[in-house]
Amino acid sequence: MPFHIRCLKCLKMIAKGVRFNAIKTKAGRYLGTIIFNFAMPCPSCKNYMEIRTNPETTEYDLISGCVRYLTDDNKEVEEADTVKIQNPEEGENINKNPFLKLEVQKLDIIKGEEMKPVIHQLIEHNVRIIIIMFIIFLMIIIFILFINWV
Repeated sequence: MPFHIRCLKCLKMIAKGVRFNAIKTKAGRYLGTIIFNFAMPCPSCKNYMEIRTNPETTEYDLISGCVRYLTDDNKEVEEADTVKIQNPEEGENINKNPFLKLEVQKLDIIKGEEMKPVIHQLIEHNVRIIIIMFIIFLMIIIFILFINWV
């Protein structure tokens, strides 16, 4: 599930990330992109819920059997750590206006500076994993050589 939803029949919440064996059908096209319908039963009451992709807004539309489950901790797109895709008009405005371009570049630099500690933590974590994998690999080689020697 791409976000939290609530079944309209049993009113149970279905959490974001729950996987379903959905029935996938083609519903149409939008600018060459296929629009899909997904029909799946509710795990509690077997009521069928239907969701459709919406490439125009890069979202999912709830067609029938369910509603979006809103909580207090839901964030707007601007508040979340997501990248807002610019439409061509915004890109042209940024390229035409040097002050706006400078402002966008400054915001990018600030965001990059904020992310530096996180990136360094990920690099350190990956280095530890690589070292552990290398040690395990060496232990397996030594074990194989020992078995062949005996």
